[in-house]
Amino acid sequence: MDIFNKIFFPHKLTATIEVSYRDPKETKILYFILIGFGAGILAGMFGIGGGLIISLLLIGVFKVTPKKAVAMALASMFLPVAIGGVILNQIEGNIT
Repeated sequence: MDIFNKIFFPHKLTATIEVSYRDPKETKILYFILIGFGAGILAGMFGIGGGLIISLLLIGVFKVTPKKAVAMALASMFLPVAIGGVILNQIEGNIT
């Protein structure tokens, strides 16, 4: 095996990928609002989850760490769903 590598791969190939992540606080809030708006439109048009779109855009475009991106996507979805659920259950009389 060593002879094979010396013949066909005479140069050792080393590749390193450096990924730098930014803190979400450094990014302007307007961009996050635009991401949410765009994710809502795409989710409505194609029927896919908005959290998937938001987290992918945060990771790919804004270089947010994946853990923070998922947390931000979940937090952005939680408040509207929770408020709507509370109001609906209050109207139906499930909350006393």
